[in-house]
Amino acid sequence: MIFCRLSENKLSGSLPPSIGLLSKIQRLILENNKLTRKLPSAVGHLTTLTDIFFSNNYFTGQIPSSFVNLLNLQTLDLSRNRLSGQLPPQLGKLKSLQTLDLSYNPLGLVRIPDWFRELRVFRLMLAKTGIEGELPHWLSSSSISQLDLSSNALTGKLPWWIGKMTHLSFLNLSNNGFHSSIPVEFKNLSLLMDLDIHSNNFSGRLNVIFSKEVQDPLGHFNSIDLSRNIFTGPVDDDMGERPAMASISSLILSHNPFRGPLPKSVGKLRELQVLKLVNTGLSGNIPVELGDARELSTVLLSKK
Repeated sequence: MIFCRLSENKLSGSLPPSIGLLSKIQRLILENNKLTRKLPSAVGHLTTLTDIFFSNNYFTGQIPSSFVNLLNLQTLDLSRNRLSGQLPPQLGKLKSLQTLDLSYNPLGLVRIPDWFRELRVFRLMLAKTGIEGELPHWLSSSSISQLDLSSNALTGKLPWWIGKMTHLSFLNLSNNGFHSSIPVEFKNLSLLMDLDIHSNNFSGRLNVIFSKEVQDPLGHFNSIDLSRNIFTGPVDDDMGERPAMASISSLILSHNPFRGPLPKSVGKLRELQVLKLVNTGLSGNIPVELGDARELSTVLLSKK
């Protein structure tokens, strides 16, 4: 057997050690079941594995150190389980790994382990894993394209070196404790298309975000969520004319103490589908130009 997909079922109980006998298996997909107990160390015998998808189960305990033997592994998705304990540092030897998703596990990481810098992952997802403190500086020299550190206890300023993470296309830092303005170096994220930093204490103006660089045809925003921060000032008049905003479909700015009117240029966002401006402090009339955004299906402008 080379490919095994048993996802979206009602499988329960533990994985038997005999799973280690699948000597030719390459893809093992067991997500969205009710599997329990510890991950068997025998999985580490499956050295032909390229992809493990075990998300949305009830696995407990630590990730077995035997996983270090999975040198061909490209995807390790253990998200939304009940895994805990220390991560085996030997995982840093998995040089083929491209996606690591440990999100929504009570790992109590406290900090992103330093050995993560040895990995060459493009997609690193560590939402709600107990990370605290500031972002580690080694991220600045990584090749990460998709980074999700949401729902942790990260604090401090968004560092200037975020602008060195020029491979980023997706960044989610929402539900943390950041408190700073957006550094001007953010403009260098010319491939960034999805940004979610809601529910922090970011402040200052939005100009740095809206005017970031692009690499045509890449780097135009698909979605931005800046809600529940303390961004201030008027929204830039030419916001809708910035190249980075040309194809945005979702713009959420709710619960920020802005002032001034909603700029007329928002009507130039031809692909905008969702606009949320709840409790923003914006004033004045709704610009008639908003009607030019023909794809717009959801608009929320209340003061609640």
